Amino acid sequence: MKKTIAIMSAILVVQVLGIILWACQKDNFYWDEYYTLERAHYVSEKNENDHYIIDDDRFNYNTWIDAKVVRDTLIVDDKSSVLYDDFFLTLSKLFKTNSYSVLLNIITYVIAPGKITYWPSIILNIILFILNQIVLFCLSKNIFHDDFWGYTVISFYGFSALCISMTTFVRFYMLATLMTTMFTFLHCLYWNCKEEQFARKSLLLVGTLICLLIGYNNAQFVIIYAFFFIISFTVLLWVCKGPKISMYYFAPIAIIGIGFIATKTNFFNVLANFNEIGNMANQAGALGWFIGQIYTFRLNMLPGRMKDIYVIFGEKLFGNVALLCLYFVVIAFGKIIKTDEKSIGKEQFTIIFPVVFYLAFFTAFGLYGQIRYISFIFPEVALILMGVLYQLYGSGKNIKKVVLIFLIAQVIVVNLSGNIDMLYIGDKDRIDSIKEQNIDSIIMTRKSFMPFAVYQSSLIGDDETQLMVYDDQNANDISTQLRDKMLILVEDENMDIVNYLKGKEYSVKNIGNTYYFKVFTAEK
Repeated sequence: MKKTIAIMSAILVVQVLGIILWACQKDNFYWDEYYTLERAHYVSEKNENDHYIIDDDRFNYNTWIDAKVVRDTLIVDDKSSVLYDDFFLTLSKLFKTNSYSVLLNIITYVIAPGKITYWPSIILNIILFILNQIVLFCLSKNIFHDDFWGYTVISFYGFSALCISMTTFVRFYMLATLMTTMFTFLHCLYWNCKEEQFARKSLLLVGTLICLLIGYNNAQFVIIYAFFFIISFTVLLWVCKGPKISMYYFAPIAIIGIGFIATKTNFFNVLANFNEIGNMANQAGALGWFIGQIYTFRLNMLPGRMKDIYVIFGEKLFGNVALLCLYFVVIAFGKIIKTDEKSIGKEQFTIIFPVVFYLAFFTAFGLYGQIRYISFIFPEVALILMGVLYQLYGSGKNIKKVVLIFLIAQVIVVNLSGNIDMLYIGDKDRIDSIKEQNIDSIIMTRKSFMPFAVYQSSLIGDDETQLMVYDDQNANDISTQLRDKMLILVEDENMDIVNYLKGKEYSVKNIGNTYYFKVFTAEK
């Protein structure tokens, strides 16, 4: 046991240090990361407003607003800390709403009160990552009954580019990953229960439902994996242990699940108005995008999407496609020689089927475009990929040497290739250069990512800066509010405000950019 703890600790220390080194290079926020910060701010009962700054009653288009008002929605201080809310109300939010926001609110107030920074989220994600690695090791050992393959699985996942990306990403996906891994692990424990262990199975079932609830409240696509998992698990129980045991498992989950869907989601409304699905696909937001991807699916899209997912696996899990190809060579060689083939338990098939179905679903409909939507099942993917090697080669010394060399290659390739997402290396220097202009008025154009533009502008300025969102459809003319010297923030080619100011005889010059916005000065 001491040896296991020592090896686990060594692996985790190296992985955490690697994550921190990558996190130190993070120079800007992805737009969803701003939404994470303001959700953590608004989760307290003391805040009257909710979510986007553009929905705040202090915000109006074509009107100046203090940047401090915006910046204050991205921090946690005495006025917005849930630690000063009713304890039981805060506790209930862990199960009723986005629990990541509650946890982030607490940790931000403890280590960085009143500051806009990504470190509280990264520290929280590292804690969740460590917990996930422990659960993943227990899950792997439950299947392989071999510590070495447990170390292999947590190493393969923990050193991957995807894992590092999700841990340095100021979002809730590492919490969703932990809940998904626990959901899977508790099912494996349930599988191993004897028929007469009714109390133990009941507790495990309650645990799986709690994990599913928390996972769903944070990342709704978790429910799709759970759906495939529950169906697969029910069928395997029926085939391997009989219909009675299968129904003892499925019936309570089905009743609770249908009740939750009927009362807490609009799923049945979508089904009832299925003929309107085309209109729903045009709606803004994640649901509209999700439905749109399914609605516009055509069979001729499959080859390209299968190629895309192959490349994603290569770059985000193995480090690059070449290492993924090498993995398949090792598998092919193992199939040919079949020297020490092992038999794994049926519980691994309860993991294989839902993972395959989930990936097939997301590949077919192109939902992998946002890789975070499939990120939380990658611990299970890592387990399956290492399980194939175990199945072919067993636990001989030679395969252990090959796997160790393979993992070392993965670490080197991942860190050299730099396939870590949402770091925006270099943006800090670019933003500092823009700040040197010492201009205290910033205008941006009203476009699709409006809240993002407002949040980004507030960080380019300081507490004395004022911001305005220009809306050319608004009857309120801004000509009387224009100042002699201003910064202009525009999305890509959306030059409406630039053209407007040129028409007002302003001299407009491009002075820099961030990873998403172009920045101009406008002077009379």
